[in-house]
Parts: sequence; structure tokens; C-alpha cells
Amino acid sequence: MDQMHDTMKQCRRVEKSSSSSSSSSSCLESTSADAKRPKNCFDLLEKGDSGRGMRQVYPYFERQHESVWLYCDQATDGGGWTVFQRRGNLTTREDFRRTWLEYQLGFGNLTGEFWLGLKLLNTLTSSALQQLRVDLHDWDGEHRWAKYEVFKVGPAHDNYRLLADSHQQFSTYDADNDPFSGNCAARYKGGWWYYLGCYHTNPNGYPYQGHHDTRGDGITWSQWKGPYHSLRGTTFMFKPSF
Repeated sequence: MDQMHDTMKQCRRVEKSSSSSSSSSSCLESTSADAKRPKNCFDLLEKGDSGRGMRQVYPYFERQHESVWLYCDQATDGGGWTVFQRRGNLTTREDFRRTWLEYQLGFGNLTGEFWLGLKLLNTLTSSALQQLRVDLHDWDGEHRWAKYEVFKVGPAHDNYRLLADSHQQFSTYDADNDPFSGNCAARYKGGWWYYLGCYHTNPNGYPYQGHHDTRGDGITWSQWKGPYHSLRGTTFMFKPSF
């Protein structure tokens, strides 16, 4: 409602500063066009988008002309998914042992391995209830997936707390916010919403090929292959729950 009020005030300023009788209608047309712009991958799906790939969206309510690029998956499980983490590109491996700032802003290549960024994740997951899908791939071609009904990333002042599952704050090797006595991110070579024990879920760990001798510091999903097995790849993505 406040956003609509601000837009109306901007329209009035345009009217007063212009001698043209068409200034009011032009402003209304511009406002209408902004409202129709896709804010996420699900909006694009509803507009007829299909397949997988990079897409341009306009997620900001206050900066409606500012766009970002996302990787959308319109082919899996009904489509509408925004991918925010992917591992598994064996030709151009990305280093996921990154600083807090890098995890905040994002890194990598949207067509390869990447992390979308905590700041943008907070924006994209704050407007509506989201669901999460995780796809896991192993070296022998095995594939598993899991879905979670609630997924939301909190604001920066709460260290981008995961408002689902463990409700933990995000940690990196230079920003230790986990409940463990040590530093999970430094010990397990990644950045994540680490819980007690650290290593049970570590998709941003070191990309070993299969079995390794150090517990939990690979691309780990302990419930499937255990803490001494590094997966070939992972994909994390979300979309509105409705």
C-alpha cells in the first residue's frame, strides 16, 4: 500500500512539472508495465517460459527498473524453480571456500557451478512462502531428491538465518555464527547454515571424488552416503509454495 502511495506521489510530480495533458496516462502506463515485469522464475513460468537457463527478472519493489539474472528450471517437478546453488561441473570447478562477503553477494557462473548470494536470497524468499527442492547426484549415476515445505532466508542483521529446518545463521570461515564450539566453515571447507555436528549437510564442501578419509569436509549429505563420501553434484532451488 505504501509503495502504491509513493508511486501516486511520483505521478503527481510528473503532472505538475509537465505541460502535456498526457503526462498522467504515461505515468499510469509505466506503473502498470512495472507491475507486469517478472519478479522470479515462477512469474516467468506463468508467462509461458519453459526449459532451463538464465533469465532476467525484476525482484525489487523499491527499485522496479533494476534487474538481476537468475538460473530458472522450468522442466523439473512442475517448473518455476529458482536455482541458488549448484555443484557438479567437472570441467570448471568453483572454489566454495569463500569469505562472508562473497557468500553475501554470490559467486561463480550461472551456467556452471555457482552460489546466488545471501542478499538476493533474502529478497527473493521474503515476498511469499517458498518451498525448497534439493537434488543430489553421485558418481555412479545415482540420483536422490528431497523437498521441504518451508524455505526462507532472513535479513543481514540476523546473519541470513535459515527460517526452515535448523533455523541456523549462515557461517563462513571468516564469520563464525554456528552453535558448534569450533568453526564449522573453516573445518569443513565451505559456507552453510551449519548445525551441531557441522558435517551432516555440507553441500559447499571440498569436491573430493567419492570416498575420502576426512569426515564431512566433502560435498556431503550424510543421510544418503555418509560423512566420508563426497557427492558428484548438488542443486538447491526454491519456488512459491502456493
